[in-house]
Amino acid sequence: MADPIVYSLAPLRINATVLATAGLQVPPDVASEAFRHSGNEFASALVVPGAAPRVRFRTPFKAAYDLIGFKILPVTTLDIYFAKFAASIRDPNSTHAKYSLAVSAKAVAFIRSFSVAHGGIAMAEVEVVLLSSDGMAHPFAAPATAALPTLAAQPTLHTMGTTSINGTAIAGAVDASVDLAPNVMIGIDGTPGDGLLYPTVATYLGGAPSIEVGHGDPITLLATLGLTGVAVGASTFKQWLREFDATTQLALSTGVSLTIASASGRMIPVDFGADNQSAAKGGLRIEGLSTSTTHPIAVGTGTVP
Repeated sequence: MADPIVYSLAPLRINATVLATAGLQVPPDVASEAFRHSGNEFASALVVPGAAPRVRFRTPFKAAYDLIGFKILPVTTLDIYFAKFAASIRDPNSTHAKYSLAVSAKAVAFIRSFSVAHGGIAMAEVEVVLLSSDGMAHPFAAPATAALPTLAAQPTLHTMGTTSINGTAIAGAVDASVDLAPNVMIGIDGTPGDGLLYPTVATYLGGAPSIEVGHGDPITLLATLGLTGVAVGASTFKQWLREFDATTQLALSTGVSLTIASASGRMIPVDFGADNQSAAKGGLRIEGLSTSTTHPIAVGTGTVP
């Protein structure tokens, strides 16, 4: 019996951009239904009404944001690679596995969330929904062999930074997470319709984005927010992410900021307290609001306070 072939993670391509991946899953999302009749003890048939295949992967936040933004990206090229191993090392030849969109198939990509902790790297969770060309043909083409793609450059990496409220930095931020909560309708109310096997359309209906920050100085934070929180105006709140220097690999005094772009929203304190022989912890949560099509969360650059 021949030995199994081992494959591992590799970059992927969306449209013309090659992205670094830190984890990738391809859920076939196959729907099935057993048919049992006439009082039989066991099902006698299993039908497959269809599937909604998708791809989920993790990539550095800034790379995902620069490509996709905070809403949805139409995708015409999607190439997923799995690196093949031969003789116990990654094969230097062009024999790696590649999955691509089928002819005339398309897809949509969107960021679900991203998070970072002190000393860690800000990573985004990205989802790609595959759409069939006619509802009957699977949107994935049969796997082919190919050379692995090359990144144009190493991705820019960021770590945790400072929390700033009304221009004043409140020392003690330890982690941050952003849930974009995108409402992406696959097909018509989640079904392809017309008895089709695969969805052919996807629609971005909106989202309910929020930012949550864990903080090691809940007393000062509560003195600023109050126990019921405070209204958010434009640029009232900024959560900074420090950029890593590409040469020294050390965190810099510059980076990107996450702000509430619209003049509405609210900062609300989250649970705070302490355990025996440990520091008190708390945090804040912001629900971003918008009265237009402008996304409530904006990304800027500058010097971390």
